[in-house]
Amino acid sequence: MTKIVRDKKIQIDGLKNIVDKAYYRVTKKNETWVRQDKRSLESMTANEKRKHPRIKIYHPISFVGMDEDGNIIEQHMGVALDISQGGILVESLQEVESVLLALSAVDSNNEFIEIKGEVAYSNMHPTGKFRTGIRFQSSPAENIQFAKRIVRAYHYQGRKSSKN
Repeated sequence: MTKIVRDKKIQIDGLKNIVDKAYYRVTKKNETWVRQDKRSLESMTANEKRKHPRIKIYHPISFVGMDEDGNIIEQHMGVALDISQGGILVESLQEVESVLLALSAVDSNNEFIEIKGEVAYSNMHPTGKFRTGIRFQSSPAENIQFAKRIVRAYHYQGRKSSKN
């Protein structure tokens, strides 16, 4: 369950330490997001039976589809819509036909990060875009590190654009 602690930081069961405490400090600019996130996580735990809670984000990501031999058979650009320590939801213009993927993004330090994943589903959304659920296929520590860096990049990007 989500809770706001005294020093106004959020801790999320199962995702502790994914995001540095500094990224959840409540300020006037992100207080609304924190409240919305708290409500969405609380309702999610009541309605969903997911293994890991999801964090809503909006961060660019690229991914390549591979065959069993590791040969690239398709390439896509998209936007990560939510992430957990177990997987990620990506929205793209094309349907993902591969089962195995290599995902890559840029973190808050402008460093290239990547992880391997397996497509759980790929469906057309009413917007006409495709939403693809991807399960991470690396070790739990690598999965958490990837999720942590994506969430940091998302929050860093929001703070950076609000200063301009």
